[in-house]
Amino acid sequence: MRVIPAPGLIVHDPERGDPLPPEGRDVVDSSYWYRRVRDGDVTVVETPEPAPESPTPPATPKKGASK
Repeated sequence: MRVIPAPGLIVHDPERGDPLPPEGRDVVDSSYWYRRVRDGDVTVVETPEPAPESPTPPATPKKGASK
């Protein structure tokens, strides 16, 4: 899950040992983070899904290519 700190707060990340950056960070789901969410210290944000890769079109034979 991805969390961002509430405005004006510095929230410690126990896994990394440093404060969360203002833009947030992906963290492991744990009771620590759920307590921070419940207390209003952080907000869970949606992580953007990676765009699906478009399939590679099949190769087309070149003109004049022999079979």
